[in-house]
Amino acid sequence: MFATLLVAMTSLFSRLIPNPSFLSAVNNALFLLLVFIIGSAFLSTGDRSQPANKLQKWFSIIVLISGFIPFISVQFFPGNNFAWFISHLGLAALVITAHRLNFEYIWMALGILNIGSLLTSFLGASAFSEDTRSLLFPFRLTGLLGHPNVTAFVAAITVVYGIHRNQMKSPILISAVVVLGATFSLTSVFCVITGLSILLLGRYRKIASSVSAFTMLVAASPIIGVLVLGLNLNPELFTNRSSIWTWLREYGSPPFGGFGLGFLNLQQVSGQVLWVHAHNQALMSFYTLGIAGLVSLTCLAIILLRLLTTSFSPITGACVAMLAIEATTEVPLFIDFPAGRWLATVFLLAIAFGHSIYSPVLRTRTRTVRSVKKISPRTDQFST
Repeated sequence: MFATLLVAMTSLFSRLIPNPSFLSAVNNALFLLLVFIIGSAFLSTGDRSQPANKLQKWFSIIVLISGFIPFISVQFFPGNNFAWFISHLGLAALVITAHRLNFEYIWMALGILNIGSLLTSFLGASAFSEDTRSLLFPFRLTGLLGHPNVTAFVAAITVVYGIHRNQMKSPILISAVVVLGATFSLTSVFCVITGLSILLLGRYRKIASSVSAFTMLVAASPIIGVLVLGLNLNPELFTNRSSIWTWLREYGSPPFGGFGLGFLNLQQVSGQVLWVHAHNQALMSFYTLGIAGLVSLTCLAIILLRLLTTSFSPITGACVAMLAIEATTEVPLFIDFPAGRWLATVFLLAIAFGHSIYSPVLRTRTRTVRSVKKISPRTDQFST
């Protein structure tokens, strides 16, 4: 809960402090404190004698290695390497402790983010973007996390997680639904549909996988049309996302080591593009970090797929699918600065790894249930 308050403070600072260098220092300081608080919460709960599983360790190692890439590659357009490194260090530290998390803590933290985002509407015009696609307000709500799409993604995580926890009447779940209407991100809507489908079809893995693949294909179809088919789509149909894809296609391939973390930031400042990121995870990794970025992203994807294919938990499958869909039009794993995107990714991965049947807590419960079933053939006595 303290972590989400820090995010709120960062959001308010960005509106009240005009000095960019001082604001950057404040954001970095708040981020380090944020990592400490979330990490302490994770470490203080659960069974401390249980180690992290191999997939957690490998995921954290790859994330940590990715934090060093900007320091060892040529940066034609340098970015904030320090912010990049501490963002990856924090993510790696929190993923490796995900099996110790307190699920009530995660739920309450998500609640603060959603309810707090609704309360920011009282700040007036500064709480809204210029986009008019909101279903509840004249403009889209930016929320505590400072951007409608990121706030909507957190709301999508909350809806899926809340239904998984059977919190149908919870004010937190209700607030998340309202936030989805106030921010209205089509990608997040796809995430909710996919996540709930996997929860509903959890016992039928092939059907659930087919639904996930279909929704991901639909979400990725615009960028496939631009990059693969060479289409020139109307930018207004995709909130100008297609304009950045077309621009990158015409700009040409990056060098082996990429253009650098600050590539699109500087292009936006010069008026070449509208966005500071490529609205696609693979494109962003490739153009900024080159082959090393693609290799790192591929390794993370393989680990998450391994998490699903070896042993399956419906909520873990839902989280991984939502992350994949988000990556088609956003950059959830490109954490170049301590911001709301980082926090959303942390919570999603924490739920995914924490609820995996590799989790020591869940694995112990599974063994207990199996032992009970062996004692008595009347398993209905133990139904909950």
